[in-house]
Amino acid sequence: MTGERHAGEQDALDQALASVRHAFLVAGIFSLFINVLMLAGPLYMLQVYDRVLTSHSIPTLVALTVLLIVLYVALGLLEGVRSQMLNRAAGRLDRMLGPVTLETISRGRL
Repeated sequence: MTGERHAGEQDALDQALASVRHAFLVAGIFSLFINVLMLAGPLYMLQVYDRVLTSHSIPTLVALTVLLIVLYVALGLLEGVRSQMLNRAAGRLDRMLGPVTLETISRGRL
């Protein structure tokens, strides 16, 4: 009897994870780009020290600053989209696994 219950719980878990697998994959890809974009600040400072301070070029500084702002906006957008995707996936997992988890926990205490 417990083997049947355990198999049903495992099926529910497998089914729930399969339903959000695509969201986790896309969130992982977004995380890759987010981590690359996190290098924008340090690379900006390196370019300022290397190019702007040695040549005293204001147009170079302005161009680098505009590029940095664009990259930070892209970073913020990617973070927001990834956050929304993972929140929806968490909600889906909660709806699918909540009742099964509650039942399993309550049955274990009895």
